[in-house]
Amino acid sequence: MIEFSISTDLIEGEFFDKLDEISQAGFHAVELEISDIKNFHRSLSKIKSYCDALKLNIYAINCSDRYSLLFQKNKTGDFPILREYLEYAQHLDVSLITLRNLGVSNERTIKKDIISIFVEAAELAKTFNCRLALLESPWTYIINNELMALDLINKVSHTNFGFVLNSTQCLTDGTQAARFRDVPEDRIFLAQLSDSARFGQRTDGTWTTSRLLPGEGVLNLESFVKILSRNGYKGPWSISNPYWFKLKPRKNFSQDAFRSLVSLLDEVAKSEVNISKPLQDLPSKVQVTGFEFIEFSVDKKTHKEIKKILASMAFRPEKTHKTKKVELWRQGSINVVLNLEMEGHAGEAFIQNGPCVCDMGVRVKDARQTVQRAMMLGTPSFSQRLGDGELNIPAIKAGGANVVHFIDEKSNAHRVWDIEFVPVAGSKYPQPSGLRRIDHVAQTMKHDEMRSWLTYYLSNFDMQKSDVIDINDPSGLIMSQAISSPEGEVRLNLNGALDQKTFAGSFLKNDAVAGVQHIAFTTDDIFETSEKLNLMGFERLKIPEDYYESLEADFKLDKDFKNRLKDNQILYDRDDKGEYFQIYSLPFWNGFFFEIVQRSGRFDGYGARNASTRLIAQSEFV
Repeated sequence: MIEFSISTDLIEGEFFDKLDEISQAGFHAVELEISDIKNFHRSLSKIKSYCDALKLNIYAINCSDRYSLLFQKNKTGDFPILREYLEYAQHLDVSLITLRNLGVSNERTIKKDIISIFVEAAELAKTFNCRLALLESPWTYIINNELMALDLINKVSHTNFGFVLNSTQCLTDGTQAARFRDVPEDRIFLAQLSDSARFGQRTDGTWTTSRLLPGEGVLNLESFVKILSRNGYKGPWSISNPYWFKLKPRKNFSQDAFRSLVSLLDEVAKSEVNISKPLQDLPSKVQVTGFEFIEFSVDKKTHKEIKKILASMAFRPEKTHKTKKVELWRQGSINVVLNLEMEGHAGEAFIQNGPCVCDMGVRVKDARQTVQRAMMLGTPSFSQRLGDGELNIPAIKAGGANVVHFIDEKSNAHRVWDIEFVPVAGSKYPQPSGLRRIDHVAQTMKHDEMRSWLTYYLSNFDMQKSDVIDINDPSGLIMSQAISSPEGEVRLNLNGALDQKTFAGSFLKNDAVAGVQHIAFTTDDIFETSEKLNLMGFERLKIPEDYYESLEADFKLDKDFKNRLKDNQILYDRDDKGEYFQIYSLPFWNGFFFEIVQRSGRFDGYGARNASTRLIAQSEFV
């Protein structure tokens, strides 16, 4: 069985609370940070018995002491600090100590007798039935890559002296994983996995990089795992410190780490015979094929407000629920559900957040397998009391007011609109405005929650991420991360608010959880749609006039075309793949809004160049 490990220094809270969180997340092993051991004021046997009760294998003690301190000898020629740590290891039944700070920027030289020192240290460790593992650091001056570390280890030539291979530190210089195919497996005592947002840049002889969880960055970790597995590595796969600079650990970090680790190893196991599946019966990543519905939680007042807005976009009230105060509004393949129930999940969401998107339906091949994977990766399923004739549609609760239902043909869930709903009698159907389907859904969250949501989506669904984009709001910065299914049928924008004064930040009032802030509908002809919207009384966002002057200059637009954009308050973007057109509704409900877009050619973006202009116009409504 594959063993997963994580260090306690990555988790916030009291020592035993950290261990609880690690165990509950699904980890089998733990690495104890030396500071956690030192600061524990009870006996070491308490730590051991607590880990045993949690079925956590204490795989290693991580030592971050500086080289000059750790290997300082006393008058008898002994290493007093190292010996103390080896005694900890003996009491805790731990057979590995990692050395993580061998040479820092102000220690440019290392003792000439380093080989003999390490031989002595390894011999001392042997008497405690323990091994020492050296972690090279690309940002140091002494041992700054794994080949230098391996050369040192070979010169020491002791079975109790090896090294830790960390994916970020090995791959951050842009190297390919094949570089490590000849590293002897008996010298790899621990393999650590982390990602990076970018490849490191050498400055004054050191490497600087940001470290993230697997899948959040740009490194080819699948190849790294494959190469080590082919070499014969059978030890735990460990999540290492994801930050070079010590930052406050994010909430539920251990759950995110488990998801990312299992997802990575599961993908590798599909094609690599040397590694088994990390979790038996774990279904494959889910292929999402479209949005089935968006559901709003509303009361009588806000129901009137959104009805007016939907009608101004030519949506029609097509059906009502047989037993509940729930309406289905439609246009094209877009299903918008308005839920006035003050009980159940919709009611709870309204009480917590006011009018909001409380539920989404996503089309998948197998809904039950989708929920099974999510649950095995730590996301709880969702259910509530069913009324007569209601379908039990598989769903998960992703956090806060965020519920996702999964619609497939296997379970008959795709017939929910015919089974649970009846047509609206005597409804006047307006002519459609040309809205065909949902182009994308934008979810706003606090900036420090953004990576958690990214990990959640990427570990559960077959989706690809784009580069993070910085968006300038008049009151601060917004970080935007786009993810999409391979064919682009489902697109999501994750927007992290760094400042509550920004338009995105103001949406998260009263410390609100992440929520959907805007929904974009696609049309094939935005000018024709715009004309129909005018007839329906659609209130659109007013764009500053100087935007169109700069647009004309930047893209060398025909003046008539520019004026046509201006007259319709349409924003425009273009690249070598195609064109992109945008119309925005006025914000309502504390910053929620609709967007109407047209993609021409193979344009895959979201009009990033227009974001600041849009935010300036929207800032008047904050």
